[in-house]
Amino acid sequence: MLIKDGYQAAVYGNKKDTADSLKEAADARTLICGIPFTKNQIDLCALVSKKDLTLEQLKAVLSPGQILYGGNIPKDFADYCLLNGVEVNDFMKDKRLTLFNTIATAEGAIAEALIHQPTNLHKASCLILGYGKCAKVLAKKLRGMEANVTICARSEEDLSLANAFGYELLPLKNWKAHLKEYEYIFNTVPSVILNKHNLREMQEHVIIIDIASRPGGVDYEAAKEMNINARWTPGLPGQYAPLSSAEALVKTILSNRGI
Repeated sequence: MLIKDGYQAAVYGNKKDTADSLKEAADARTLICGIPFTKNQIDLCALVSKKDLTLEQLKAVLSPGQILYGGNIPKDFADYCLLNGVEVNDFMKDKRLTLFNTIATAEGAIAEALIHQPTNLHKASCLILGYGKCAKVLAKKLRGMEANVTICARSEEDLSLANAFGYELLPLKNWKAHLKEYEYIFNTVPSVILNKHNLREMQEHVIIIDIASRPGGVDYEAAKEMNINARWTPGLPGQYAPLSSAEALVKTILSNRGI
């Protein structure tokens, strides 16, 4: 997209590299890294593994005046950049982009549910754990498919808002006793609340779609032992809507300070 718009762009760590090394690729005013920036705090996140695609190697080739983009950039790396005259822009701190991502995340979560469960969402009993930005968009889209949607949240304000939109409510204080009622469970809480004790309370053919950030909300080892269909699905926007996601990233970059 950038090349089509008249910009020069080098690619490294992808399946079709146009640069031979990180040093060559980083010889640019603007560096655009992945979402997430890193998964292990050592290597840069990339489609293709390269020996020089590490945080330390990137530090070595950065120079004052450059602009760096990425998602969930570690604070110590961002601090290093700022101390060395490199401007840092974290995609996940851009409100417009994060709101856009809720759309692709919700659609991807529904796609995962439809692909991996042999039943219709129409009239199905769906439980959403949490009621943040993603959960709000997901609830609306599920209702548009005529699913029966219940919201489980800790905050009284969130429950009141969900009630105002006409969803069924399940306060956290007694949610465990009702887990057997749901065929689809969508988790947005980034904490392991679906532990082995709670998993035992679910119906046999339940599917759990976990869209929470790391570490997710499910004890996956226990779920496997119990033969429960639990799926942790990070990166849904890039998987299900790569073109729309790329367009949103380009728009964010160009509307910020350009290239």
